[in-house]
Amino acid sequence: MATSEPDAAAAAASEAAAKRKEPEPATDAPKEEKKAADQAPEAKRPKVAATAMASPEPAVVKKQVEYYLSDENLRHDRFFSEKIAGDTEGWLDMSLILSCNKMKAMRATKE
Repeated sequence: MATSEPDAAAAAASEAAAKRKEPEPATDAPKEEKKAADQAPEAKRPKVAATAMASPEPAVVKKQVEYYLSDENLRHDRFFSEKIAGDTEGWLDMSLILSCNKMKAMRATKE
């Protein structure tokens, strides 16, 4: 007597289910993970001083913007180059500069 395909599939599924392990009981691992998250490694912490986070130094922001718009950077920075070339007068919207990670880290604003 031959078994049909649905019966064979059902048998294989029940055999696979029997081989599965039961989930292990919950331990204190989430608490340990939370502690580890609170103590983030130095590389994951912002590299901006606490005083700079409150209000960025205008000279630091100016230096970063000047770098973004420098000839040296624009030779390699395809994103800004395309945006500048796409504007008929060669302007770049300030929101694009403020969207950069370094500008966000400095908490720079349009003001």
